[in-house]
Amino acid sequence: AEDYREGRSTVEYPELIADDGAAKTFFGSINIGVKKAAGVPLDNKLKEPLGQLALAAKSIVADNAKRDWRDNVVVHRNIKKHLDDLLFDFMEDNNLKWSLETIDIVIDEILMAAKRVY
Repeated sequence: AEDYREGRSTVEYPELIADDGAAKTFFGSINIGVKKAAGVPLDNKLKEPLGQLALAAKSIVADNAKRDWRDNVVVHRNIKKHLDDLLFDFMEDNNLKWSLETIDIVIDEILMAAKRVY
């Protein structure tokens, strides 16, 4: 509790996102989504690729976000489509077999995080 009050995190982030608050938020949301759906946290050896995935998710959201986007269904659909492609590529590149439900949960977690960040 004291660590939290003093701003210290127990989460170990990949080096490439260590100074990027938005990417850290997406990194956390991806981890939460997978843990919710699969019941287990992601393998630690995926930490660096997950950092790259978080940066890519941040880029997708930033590229598609516009004024009042939080309630715009068309923008949500666009972001979800891009995130879906991104996650399928990530699974293929890292030899993962996530269910469609897992992918949907991860996308929903990223979108919820995006609404807080942007």
